[in-house]
Amino acid sequence: MRQRRRLRQALGSRPGRRLRLLVLCFGNICRSPFAAELLRARLAEVRPDIEVASAGFLAVEGRRSPDTAVARAAELGVDLSSHRSRYARDAEVAEADAVLIFDGANLGEYDRRGLPGRDRVVAFGAFCDPPGEIEDPYGGDDATFRATYQRIAHAVDAIVAALRPAR
Repeated sequence: MRQRRRLRQALGSRPGRRLRLLVLCFGNICRSPFAAELLRARLAEVRPDIEVASAGFLAVEGRRSPDTAVARAAELGVDLSSHRSRYARDAEVAEADAVLIFDGANLGEYDRRGLPGRDRVVAFGAFCDPPGEIEDPYGGDDATFRATYQRIAHAVDAIVAALRPAR
C-alpha cells in the first residue's frame, strides 16, 4: 500500500503540468521498454498528462531488444522492434516525478549512484499479485519472457487503476 500511495502522490494531477514517469531497469532492452510502452498506451486515455520514458543503468546505448523479447511483447500488443537502449542519465532521473524499478539490484544501483529523489522510487512489483520483484528475463526462453511480460502487464493495469482520476 505504501508504494501505491507514493506513486499516487508523485503523479497526482497537477493542472497545466506534464508529469514524467521514468521506468528503469538494468539494460533497458527487456523489462523497462516493454513496461514503458504498455504504460504509455494504457495511460493515454486516463492520464494524458503523464509522459512515460524508459532507460537503463548499463551505460551502453543503442542495443536492440532480444528477438525473444520482441516476439513475446508482440503477443501483448507491444512493438519493441525499433527500440534501442538508452542510458539513465542523472539529470533525467532527477527530473522524473516518479521512477519505477523492478528489483533490488535496480534499487541498489540507484543508491550506489547516489541519485536524488529516493522518495519518488516505486517498486513495480508492488503492483503485482502477489507482490514481489520482477526478475530480469534476459537470456531466458520464451516461457520466461512470456511469464515476465504477463506479470508486468498485470502490474501496469494496477498502476493505471491507481492513477485513474477520482470521479
